[in-house]
Amino acid sequence: SPVGFQKRLLVKAAGCRGFLHHVFDYETAKTLVIPHFGVGIVFRFTQLLVVLYVVGYVCVVQKGYQETDSVISTVTTKVKGFAYTNTSDMDPRMWDVADYVIPVIVRFLILTNLVVTPEQTQSHCPELPNPSTVCKDDCDCIEGYNDPRRNGIRTGLCENFSTTVKTCEVFSWCPLEVDTRLPK
Repeated sequence: SPVGFQKRLLVKAAGCRGFLHHVFDYETAKTLVIPHFGVGIVFRFTQLLVVLYVVGYVCVVQKGYQETDSVISTVTTKVKGFAYTNTSDMDPRMWDVADYVIPVIVRFLILTNLVVTPEQTQSHCPELPNPSTVCKDDCDCIEGYNDPRRNGIRTGLCENFSTTVKTCEVFSWCPLEVDTRLPK
């Protein structure tokens, strides 16, 4: 019937108007709903412009997601320890940090401290006294043992460090660096 059709059309139109009013309403932080078509259009149009700017211009045109920048950084590492090689084509050799670390070319360096150990050579010498290095006889010193916190590889001999203290002998750069009395 034509009357039923008109009623259904009015209900649909009212629903459509209700939907349009809901879409174009402007809300504030207090959740104040202003049922004003003009204010709602301005609000949604502003949102649409922001979305179009971000998606259309920043992402698509400028490819902002692919933007790169140059790296400015510095990495400084301090290497401690030693290495020991004994190959058929080379004599036994102790490698310390100065031997196996290639220094970077620096433009500016402030030296804050210096430990001078004159005339060091690779040889055998008694280890610096420490609870783990003090010995009474050769049985206390295991040959080939190396402690990364110590100065070299043990030879298996117990030697006089001083008149009162004996320590295990090591193959290392001798005389050993004594860094307990650092200059100020």
